[in-house]
This record gives sequence, structure tokens and C-alpha cells, in this order.
Amino acid sequence: MIATNEPSLELRLGEIREILKAPGPCITITLPAYHPGEPAGSMSANLKSNLQEISTRLAAHHVSGTSAADLLAPLERLVNDPAMEGGSHWGRVIFRAPSVLKQFELTLPPKATVSVGSTFAIRDIAGEFGRPSAFYVLTLSRSGVHLSRCAGRHCESVKLPYGVPETLEEAMAFEPPDHDLENRSAASGSASGRRAVRFGTGSGREKQRLHVADYYKLVDRAVRSLLQEGEIPLILSGVEEDCAAFRAVTACRHLVHRTIAKQDAVRDGEKLLLSAYAVLAAEQSERQAAALRSAMERVAPSRFVSDPKAVLEAAFDGLIKELYAIENAKIMGEWERDGHRSWEDEDLINAAMAQTILCHGEAAALPAGMMPAGLEVAAILHY
Repeated sequence: MIATNEPSLELRLGEIREILKAPGPCITITLPAYHPGEPAGSMSANLKSNLQEISTRLAAHHVSGTSAADLLAPLERLVNDPAMEGGSHWGRVIFRAPSVLKQFELTLPPKATVSVGSTFAIRDIAGEFGRPSAFYVLTLSRSGVHLSRCAGRHCESVKLPYGVPETLEEAMAFEPPDHDLENRSAASGSASGRRAVRFGTGSGREKQRLHVADYYKLVDRAVRSLLQEGEIPLILSGVEEDCAAFRAVTACRHLVHRTIAKQDAVRDGEKLLLSAYAVLAAEQSERQAAALRSAMERVAPSRFVSDPKAVLEAAFDGLIKELYAIENAKIMGEWERDGHRSWEDEDLINAAMAQTILCHGEAAALPAGMMPAGLEVAAILHY
């Protein structure tokens, strides 16, 4: 399973499951994004500082010098990779074991971490696993509508079907302006003292609102005709007024609830992607938290487990259907199972998540405020 040095952005569940099968020692390194000039230092500098810590941990667990050198050699070569020295908008995770060398760029900003143990550390990057492989971003404004298709770290412009006006002004050009439709009324009750008062056929604000609604209906039909890829999400970007106007008329079934704020509503570039991935991650966390609350209300008490040690045992038994944990919580300890023993002070929640994924269950890390009060981890069993 040894791979090239080129990172991938496709951190999919199937691949992480294969990686988790690898025997240890398992080294996991997460490196934050880096922009030249920042005091935090480049990925290369951070990785170099990690190597000494990794070497110390391997020695403490009696890994032979030869085995340790073999593990560290490709990581040392990565330190000198020019791509690691330059800037990047994307963080990175590196997995290294005797049979594994894999690295992935991350769509969500990671903290700088290093882990050495009997299994890879995946809890901090669990938000990456449910990311859609592709999605669309619709940027809305009265001066123009723009559609982008995003996949991985690529974002490309998509032209709307022929005949769909690109701007509200263009759409309104097909109708006579309201100020040409003039009526008259009287300003006073006296016939002799009457003077004319001009008014249109409707208030200007109301006419504008109707024009916008009709225009966004056209855009909505056009966009839905292009979204022929199953359950592919659509994210809106722009000011709240425009996004609300579009939501009021759309029939899109997979419209993401959150929007990209106006300041991030750019047509091209990595900034739009970073903002979109943050929106998708927040939406995913809300969906997972709702699933946990629903499960707690409907499943039998015997299928709900929240004691960390019981959760870990259930994970090794392949009994967990869904596992939820606070994203920053760690319960350190040791475990032994079927002749295999963890290293000292490993993250038991991470071990439970890894075993759940290996057994084809689902695992999610939620912000603390989204977990039911008092729970650090919760599992829904198959039966």
C-alpha cells in the first residue's frame, strides 16, 4: 500500500478503511495550511520538528533502530519536498506504517498533531469522511448569477442553458418599465382645487420583488436541469436578501441550508472552495446531531451505549451501527483484545471510531455543543 509523495484530496471511507487494516506502529501527522511569512512555519519545518518526537516515542516502545529508521526514511525525504516548503491553502494528514505511506490534503483546517500508536489517529479528521465528492455553488446577485461545479480542490464555471438571462436587468428588459404606466388621482376633495398625483401600477418595491422572484424561478429551473447527478448538493452564496428570495421559489431538493457569506462569495479560486467546505461540514454536523437525538428517542435502551469502555468493547465486537463522540474529547488508556494490546495512553475514543469504521459502521465527531449534555461518546448498536 506504499504510495507516492503526491497528496490526494479524496479521503474516502473505503480508502481509510483499508489504511486502518495496516499493522503498527502507526504514525499519524496532521499539518495545518501554511502561507509564506506566517510565524507558524512551513509544513516542512513542522514535519521536521515532528520527526524527533516520533523517534523518541518509537524508542520508548522498544521499536528497533532498524525498524524505526525504515519508518522515518520516507518522512525525512518529505521534509525536503519543495511542495512542503511552499504555501498551501489546504492542511494535510500523513499516514505512515510499515506497509503504508499515504498523505491527503484536508478540506477542513486541522490542528498540528502527531500520534504514534497501535492504530492511526482519525478522530480529528472524521469530518472529512462524509464530504460529497462533488457539489455546486450558485452565486446570486442582481448584477449577475454564476454557477460553479466543485470537486476536490477544483472549481469550474458552468454556463447556464441558452436563453436564461445572466442578470436581473436583462430579464426585466423584456417588460415595459413601470414608470411608463401612469395613472392620475386627486390630491384633495375639492373639484376646483384638485391637482394631479402620479402613481404607478404598483409600488416600486413590490414590482422589484416580483421581478426578482420571476427571475430566480428561471434560474432555479435552469440549475435543476443541470443537476442530474443524484443527490448532489447545491450551496447558495451572496447577500441574505438574494439567498432568501431564491429559497422562496426554488424546487431544488438538495439545497444546503447554510449559505456562503457575501464576503466569501467569489466566483473563482480556493477561497470559495474553503468557504463551501466549511458550510458542508457545519451542515453535516447538524445532520449527524439530529440523527443522534432521533436515535436516542426511538431505539431500545439496550441498543444505546455511552460508557467509553463499553463502547470500545462493542466496537471490537462489530456491534456498533453509529458512533458519536465530542470532537475534542480524549479518553486515554490501554486496551487488549485477541492477543493485541494498545500502546500506553492511547485515545480510546479514537480506537472505538477506528474499529467501528473497520466493521462498516458510521463514526462522527461532533462539536461539544451538539452532543447531549454529559456525554463524551455514544453508540447505537445494530441489535
